[in-house]
This record gives sequence, structure tokens and C-alpha cells, in this order.
Amino acid sequence: MKICLIGYGIPCLILANILNNRNIEVSIYKEKRNKKKFISRTLGITKKNIDFLNKEKINLENNIWHINNIKIFNFQNNKEIFNFDARNEKLFSVIKRKKN
Repeated sequence: MKICLIGYGIPCLILANILNNRNIEVSIYKEKRNKKKFISRTLGITKKNIDFLNKEKINLENNIWHINNIKIFNFQNNKEIFNFDARNEKLFSVIKRKKN
């Protein structure tokens, strides 16, 4: 089977890796545009997705920061509104991709 993926972002590259690991031939199409691009991009990944990627043998551990506590505050009075505490479990992780 052959598959063509459109795009060159992190999700497309991860999907290409997973499909390639399953012996599916993958071609990636990236449109060339003269547009201003960001030098880096940050992406949040849920714990469930990190577990899936680890199962697919895609190890991101050296490139991610795990988040296990998230607090949301009211801007006006600086009062805490929500506290997502995962009891030492990872809620999600953040990965930063830099353009080489």
C-alpha cells in the first residue's frame, strides 16, 4: 500500500513514522510558499497520546516536558479558579520543535 500525506508538521511526521513501521510506503507532500514562518512551535500532547506514541516505538522523552499540575487563575483578582492535580501522574506533555 502507498499513502501520500500532505504537510510537514509534527503530526504528519509522526503519522508517517507509524505507517512506515507498519510497512506502508509513505510520500510526504509539502507546498512551497513564500510566507513568514515561525522559528519554533510548541505543541501540547496528552498522556494518552504519549502512551500511544511510546507503544508505536516513537520515543519523545528527551524532547518533552511533562505537566502534572495545572492551575487556572482569574486575571482580575489573581484568585485560583481551577486546579487540575493529577496526583503525580502526567496530565499532558509539551514538546517544542525548532526549525533547523
